[in-house]
Amino acid sequence: MKEHVAICGLSFCGSTVLSYVLGSLRGAGTIGESHWLVDPYPDGTLLGCCRCGTGCRVITPALRERLRTAGADWYDIIGTALGPSVLVSSDKNHALLERLDPDGRRSELVVFKSPIDHLRSYVRALTSTGERPEVEWYPGGWAEHYGHETRIRGRRAFLLFDDFLRSPSGCVAALADWLGLPFDPRVLEYWEFPHHAVGGNSNPFEPTNLGRRRIDPNRRFTTTVPEDVLEAVVAASDAPRVFEALLANERRIVPRS
Repeated sequence: MKEHVAICGLSFCGSTVLSYVLGSLRGAGTIGESHWLVDPYPDGTLLGCCRCGTGCRVITPALRERLRTAGADWYDIIGTALGPSVLVSSDKNHALLERLDPDGRRSELVVFKSPIDHLRSYVRALTSTGERPEVEWYPGGWAEHYGHETRIRGRRAFLLFDDFLRSPSGCVAALADWLGLPFDPRVLEYWEFPHHAVGGNSNPFEPTNLGRRRIDPNRRFTTTVPEDVLEAVVAASDAPRVFEALLANERRIVPRS
């Protein structure tokens, strides 16, 4: 494995679809949210491969057992099992990444939405599972997280998810350049590729998701919380200032024309 690229950001930033798209590039592969290979769900179960289920010939019991004692070699072991020169992961959380890659050998792609779009995604996701979203807290948490992201050094790039929705081919072509991989527009039909990954907010291989796989620039989430309430809590936070800093970041990915 030549490189491990960790997609970073808050939950619901778009990391699942991006990991599949980037993992479809020739020379790349995605493992998704790799910590679920050994971290059980609250009910004690381990997630199976998104495509093969529990009988996967890549994500095997032997691989999971090796990872339990992997130490700093976590992503190297996964990269060897999957076989790509560039491994993409979407563990996102820095605490997880420091646990799985304590030596910091990764490159990072920070994915972000506007504060209002991210708040809509967060509210929609939690209400769909019967949980109560913390609407007033969220913009401040968003600002703290992404403000920290702008201060981290190393090999990093920043991607506004809305840029990806408006120009998926242009963004992925620019990301392929950043990764040193050839671009093929067919990767946007990522479900046609034989991925072996775990976790994420949707599984493109599940029959119930077949109608939602295509990248739709016009898809916008609506919530049960009034829009003026969402706008007010965002405006009262530091999120607009941090968002402007993200947009002006010199490491931001510019879609290729």
